[in-house]
Amino acid sequence: MVDFRIHRLGDSVGVATRDLSRGHRAVGRYVDEKEGEDITIEMAEDVSLGHKIALVRLSEGQQVIEYGVTIGAATADVEVGKHVHVHNLKGLRWA
Repeated sequence: MVDFRIHRLGDSVGVATRDLSRGHRAVGRYVDEKEGEDITIEMAEDVSLGHKIALVRLSEGQQVIEYGVTIGAATADVEVGKHVHVHNLKGLRWA
């Protein structure tokens, strides 16, 4: 079962396709299944349907990539499997 989707190769976040619980080994698949192989990460915290999940460790100030483009910057260090949202992401729209 696919737990999250990844829009483009090189994205640093994926999007939960269902509610995910901490400790769950979540499987992610690229929207264009030809772009890359499925990846598995351990959820570091609960993430709700439709919300972003860190696929790589993000350092404070690091660009966050989704859809193959920068959508903002991390406002704190974010570990793999953590929820990425307004509490740790400053979107370009609000810069």
